Amino acid sequence: MFADECQRLTDANSTLTEIAERLGRCASLTLDGNHRNTRQIASFAAHFHTGTGLPVLPDQEGPLPRLHRLPYGGAADLLVLLAHRHPQQSIGVIVNSTESQFSLLGSLERRAPRLRPQMYTSWARAAQSRYRTLDLDRPGIELVHRASAKGLSFDTVVIPDTHTDVAADPTSAALRMTYYVLATRARRELHLAY
Repeated sequence: MFADECQRLTDANSTLTEIAERLGRCASLTLDGNHRNTRQIASFAAHFHTGTGLPVLPDQEGPLPRLHRLPYGGAADLLVLLAHRHPQQSIGVIVNSTESQFSLLGSLERRAPRLRPQMYTSWARAAQSRYRTLDLDRPGIELVHRASAKGLSFDTVVIPDTHTDVAADPTSAALRMTYYVLATRARRELHLAY
């Protein structure tokens, strides 16, 4: 089992101590350092860190995270551009609502059907099995809800709807934990948009 106390989306998640207690007699190994992100992404994510002590920044270099101001419908244009620029990479699109997922999926399928974007939602019924699994070995665009993002990683991450958090307290631990998890899903590039 792999666990990281700082990778949680709610306060209801288990601590490392609670996990160890429930597993019973087992060996515990600690993997130190950041083995996923670039220094630039990890530095950005550190602003949202809620745990004790800041994680050590990795040595790997990459581009700075980018913030985009998009016109209505511009998220699909940004995704098409990124998919054309990086055809062999995975592009994780993490949104705040299932409605946004379906809307963005529809826009992508109309504008660039050959991209064949994937989408996962836990709300999909058996008849919608297309939305129940992701082929994470296939490059391209993958749309997921924030609640499903933990544990995933992508070459590029796009968070196209940061404006949906405008009413939230920006200093709240819950919002900070969410953005820490979302930002650290990116291995190489991070794009936030409103």
